[in-house]
Amino acid sequence: MNRQRKNEITQQRIISALIVLINEKGFTNLTVSDIARVAELSRGTFYVYYLDKYDLLEKVEQNLITNLTRLMQTNIDCTISWLDHSETKKNTENLTDSPYRSFIQSFDYLDQNRTIIKSLLSQNGDSQFLYQLKTLIDKQIKEHYQLIFKDEKNVIPIDYKHDLLITSLMSIIGHWLQKESPESPTEIAEILINSRLLASYQLK
Repeated sequence: MNRQRKNEITQQRIISALIVLINEKGFTNLTVSDIARVAELSRGTFYVYYLDKYDLLEKVEQNLITNLTRLMQTNIDCTISWLDHSETKKNTENLTDSPYRSFIQSFDYLDQNRTIIKSLLSQNGDSQFLYQLKTLIDKQIKEHYQLIFKDEKNVIPIDYKHDLLITSLMSIIGHWLQKESPESPTEIAEILINSRLLASYQLK
């Protein structure tokens, strides 16, 4: 086993231990000694990778947010471009053959990281992560606002429409992540696409 792979495995053991401890006692109450014990590593090994538990938390959250930002940016750009230029019938039958497949990738990433995200969003986790996630969605909606809502009548004031969209998206994501038998990424993406949240780009 090469050094890089060994480092990846060690870091994953540390992160897995963090998840277990957040669920058991909460981030506030856990210690580096706890993490090392659960990960079956020495404290010295932990400090090779992280300064303290806060540094570990920050790096884990930053990695999640960075990957979601990249996926969301690509998803929104591709989806809007496809819907503006494609003459293909927009229905759920061709969902996975269109750029909506890229949209599904966001949910696939959330699903792959469901355990850690659920822990971070729980009462025992980090309230700042919820703020980071909401800020990310807010930023993406603001950057593409005119395109997303370009065909809608301004019946609802813009600020309320914007807040309703973000709140609804956060609620759907949170509900889906907490389900014991959740829908697949494709199914939850289909539910969202067929909702009235993205009304201008609702599938016909």
